[in-house]
Amino acid sequence: MQTLFQQIYTRFFPDPQVIPWIGGTKLSKATWAFMQEKGIPTLDQLNNMAFILDLLRPGDVFVAAGVNTGAYSILASGVRSAYAYRIESNPAAFEHLQTNIQLNHLEKLVTPIQLTPATPSDEAPGAPILNGQGQHTHDTSPVPLHAFNQYIRRMPDVISIDPQALEMDVFQKGLQFLLTPYLKVILFEQPGQTKAGIPPSLQQQLLDLQFETYTYEPELKKLHPIHPAETHSSIVYCRDPEWVQLRVSIADKVKAFSPSLETRN
Repeated sequence: MQTLFQQIYTRFFPDPQVIPWIGGTKLSKATWAFMQEKGIPTLDQLNNMAFILDLLRPGDVFVAAGVNTGAYSILASGVRSAYAYRIESNPAAFEHLQTNIQLNHLEKLVTPIQLTPATPSDEAPGAPILNGQGQHTHDTSPVPLHAFNQYIRRMPDVISIDPQALEMDVFQKGLQFLLTPYLKVILFEQPGQTKAGIPPSLQQQLLDLQFETYTYEPELKKLHPIHPAETHSSIVYCRDPEWVQLRVSIADKVKAFSPSLETRN
């Protein structure tokens, strides 16, 4: 439905510089064209967006790495007023992300982190370019690859990651944050559609830390338990599934194209 609306909108209004997105947020027209070129958002990705919106609340910390073009982060902060960190290795996607952060006035809520192209070595399969004040510079020189948790200044409540993306290397170098009880959910997008999938060692570590595996049905706002070995387009690892189920079940509905932003305390 979302994609159908956008196709109709762009046909009848071919010249606007912004496209209405979900919950009163906006995307630049260039971003929407970039997404369409890549065939996104897919239905699975729209379902993941619904899960993120149902789960997050104001003040939560959301980390997205290697997923979509930053649309998840825009929704997390623009609709739910969560703090969002977006780790991106695609230069074009990173540029779109920065544009949409400004377009939605989310500079205080969304922190973009760019991983730069790297030389083929252990030193830098992509690393963020940050100066001493945490601000992005224009230097694109490879720098040492740091652990995932070194880039995140707040303890995350929810993480969304694409297992086949470059960012997965960063994720696996900083797994200490998995030990904190604050992290309740890790959403792996499209693990069943890639050769890489979720590394078995990481799967086992998550299970050992009492994470359980689920899929999410947004129409019913319901988690469905699955076996860790099952193949699905998206897999939700929950540390406290009862808490997550309660949260999503009482979430406010989000009007897809309303100028108002809906949140719940």
